[in-house]
Amino acid sequence: MNKLDPDQYTPLKDRMLVVGRNKPYEFEGKHYVVDLKAEVPVMRKELSEARGLVTSDFQNFLEKNWMEEITMKHTIKVNYDILYNLNK
Repeated sequence: MNKLDPDQYTPLKDRMLVVGRNKPYEFEGKHYVVDLKAEVPVMRKELSEARGLVTSDFQNFLEKNWMEEITMKHTIKVNYDILYNLNK
């Protein structure tokens, strides 16, 4: 969740934010004031900014495909007696 995006952050959802100091609001027993310096248009991130997210998503994609391939080739059998005796 992006706390800077009013559409994703529940306390700011449906609130008209303007440049400058906005009206205070209460969330979970605390009071907040948003002081908006400037409105930046939506733009794409540079690769250097998104590299970690891209790498993580690609690894998740590869792992999901790998697990699907393994489950199609092999049957999975769990030996519960051995599994529950590992911590002893």
